[in-house]
Amino acid sequence: MANELGTEMQNLFTAIKNFFDRDVMRRLGAILVHRNSFNDWPYNLLTMVHGNSEQECLEIMKGISNANGINNYEPLFNDRELKKISIRYFNE
Repeated sequence: MANELGTEMQNLFTAIKNFFDRDVMRRLGAILVHRNSFNDWPYNLLTMVHGNSEQECLEIMKGISNANGINNYEPLFNDRELKKISIRYFNE
């Protein structure tokens, strides 16, 4: 993302922290680029989607697919709800 914005990674993190400090942003979602580190994992991009049902998640995934032209994707669902903890990105 920093490259696409024409800036250094540290500048991007500083700007994001500034958004949090000014209450412009409360949460941050991310797309993780995965570098095929496992032979049995054929995908190179992982995106986490949250929804109230599997159907809602599938609709969100379809929207992401349509917006980006990515047609080869596989939805994976948790079989149980995981403990919800807010992540702290910047600790002072």
